[in-house]
Formats: sequence, C-alpha cells, structure tokens
Amino acid sequence: MDYITMHQTATPNLQSVINQSLVFHYLKEHGSSYRAQISLDLNISLPAVGRALDELVEKKFVIPSEYKMNTQKRRVQFYESSLDDFILISIDAYNNLITADKSNSIIKFDMNADADIGESFTAIIDDFVINTLHKSTNMIKAICIAFPGIVNPDKGVVEKAIYHPQFENYPIVKVLEGKYSCTVFIDNVVKLAVLQNKAELGDKYSNIVAMDIGMEIGAGIMINGSVYRGENYIAGEIGFYADTSNGSKKLNGHSSTLRKLAYMLKEEENGNVDFNEFRCREKCIPVIDEAFRAAYNGNIKAAAVIDQFAEEISLLINKIDPLLNPAAIVISGEICTIPYSEELFLKKVVEKYHKLRFSNVSICFSPSGPIAGLLGGAKMAEDIFMKQQFPYVMIETDDK
Repeated sequence: MDYITMHQTATPNLQSVINQSLVFHYLKEHGSSYRAQISLDLNISLPAVGRALDELVEKKFVIPSEYKMNTQKRRVQFYESSLDDFILISIDAYNNLITADKSNSIIKFDMNADADIGESFTAIIDDFVINTLHKSTNMIKAICIAFPGIVNPDKGVVEKAIYHPQFENYPIVKVLEGKYSCTVFIDNVVKLAVLQNKAELGDKYSNIVAMDIGMEIGAGIMINGSVYRGENYIAGEIGFYADTSNGSKKLNGHSSTLRKLAYMLKEEENGNVDFNEFRCREKCIPVIDEAFRAAYNGNIKAAAVIDQFAEEISLLINKIDPLLNPAAIVISGEICTIPYSEELFLKKVVEKYHKLRFSNVSICFSPSGPIAGLLGGAKMAEDIFMKQQFPYVMIETDDK
C-alpha cells in the first residue's frame, strides 16, 4: 500500500481522500463504530470524520447500521463498511471455477475451445453475474484470473500455458478491461493460493510456501507478506524439477504430480504400464482413491507406493525450505481431497521432512484444498480494488 509521506502537501482534496481511506480501513478492521470513537482512535477531528463518513455513505462503501449505546451511555449512530454494491470476480482457469468476493456461490464452467478467449470469458462472467448473483455487470469493479503456467501479471499475459496453448500471449487483461471498464489482474494459480493460505493461518505468518499437489505441481511463495514471483515469474515452479527414474526411463522428466502417483500405483499393481494413460483427472483420481482406501485397510503394496510418493514430496520441500526458511508450508490441491490422505500422506511427509533437516516449520493441509487459488484470487481482487479506492492507511509504530 501507499503511505502518507511528509513531503506531500495536504490539499483539501487530498486530505479528503486520506480521511476517507483511514475511516474506511478503520471500519473494515474494527467493525461497527460511531463517529466519536473513530475520531478518537484515528486522531482526526470529529467534523472531518463526519464529512468522511457522509462521503463514504454516498459512495456506498459505508452504511449506517443502527443506533446503539456508546461508552457514555448515549444512543448514537453506528456505521459499518460494506462492499455489497460492488462485485469482485475471481476465476480459476485451471479448475474452471468462478466466484465473487464475499459470495457463497462457486460455479463450474466449461470453456468453449473453439470460441475467442475474450468472448469465452465474457460469456462466463456475464452468466455468473446475471444468472447466479442476479446483479448487473455494471457492478463489476475488479476481476482476478488464476492461470496454470508462467504468468506475467505486469504485462497481463500468460507467457507459458500448460493445458491451453491458446492462452499464451493473449491480451486477456486488455480485452476484459475494455469490456467491463474495471481492473483486471492475472497471476499463477498457486501464487494466488498463498493469499488464501495466509488467511487460513490467521494472518499470523508473513513468510509462507504454498505447495499445490494435483495433476500439476507448483509452489507459491510469500516473503514479508508479499507474493514473490521472481525475475522471470517462475519462482516456486518446482514442477520443473525432474524426479529420479529409479532405473525406469519412462519416468524421466516427470515431477511428483498425482498423475505420476497414479502411474506408480498401477505399475506396482500390473507391471508394465504406459505413463501416457494418466494424462487426465478422470484416469488418475479413481486409481488414487482406490489405492488410498486399500492402504488404509492394510494393503502393504499400496501403502509402500504412497510412502515413496511422500518421500519425493519431502525432498521437494527440502529444495525450498533451506533457502526461504518459511514459517509455514501449506499443501493444497487435489491431494487434500483424497480419502485418508492426511493420515497416510501428510503425516508421512512431515515425519520424513523433519528427518531430513532440523526445522520447526509447520507443514499442514489447506482446508480449501483445490479451490485455494480461486479464493486467493478473490482476496487479490478485493485488495486491488481497495488500494485503488483507499490508498492510504495509518502507519503503525511502536513509538510511545
């Protein structure tokens, strides 16, 4: 966020923007409050707080809530922040999901492979806003799209797509900003997931690694509270690490994804198996589900393969942790939805990793699992919108 600096000249217009920013952020953090309380806590005059509240109510960022007793036992008007008149969209182009900030609706959509990309996303967004939210598309103020692959958020393009080659270098940000007259932001799906993971951990940590284990594998990195993307936007792309082949040339170049786990399980069961059979979820997930259930019920062979997979993941984590020394590592993705995966997989990863190196880092599953990127995108959409509307915050200091 931007901060108020001493060399700025506080013109009446700038001072109004500053006061509105401070009052809105105060209400967002503290909840329903009254004028005198806000004035005292922010050290802003009561008339200035009153003007800021009136302007925020007119812009529909704040609503008068109710009259209640204040600390002086007087009935006064309380106010609270509200974003009910604004739609902040999040789209996961990997799992084909769409939602809106503060919405309980998560909708699965189908991408029209033959249609123009911009037209496809426009149809998806229009349908969600009009037919699911029952609102007008004029209310859309920010859109965040999570893509798999190498994403350049500064240029607003996917530089290297994984599943959808047509996404590469398509000016999706420019197209959607022209359509909806709002801010559009894109990023890698796992880099957005780390925002959701931070919230799931109670915002206690500012250095986090988010690891997504699904049909692909990647990591999102947060350093000092900010998402780290790297010089070429590939920071955390651990999928580029090749696994050891254990003498089988068929495994060369394949990283520790669920498709590899499905292959390993089937090879253990049937012998010679073609890796190319496990290119899609529909082939992989049933194999993995069945194996985890079997391992839970005592199948030694299935348990051994799962143990080997946990070993590979612990080694991948070991390539990240020594360099970043995060406070927490959060595993999300489809692995979180597999039956008994916390007991058979996560606990094994933690045990094996702590044997590799002395570390107190917390390793846990994300409660959001495969939708962490979607929910993180919703947080990014709100954050971008809020920074545009209310760029100033009160600087916290330890000085007395």
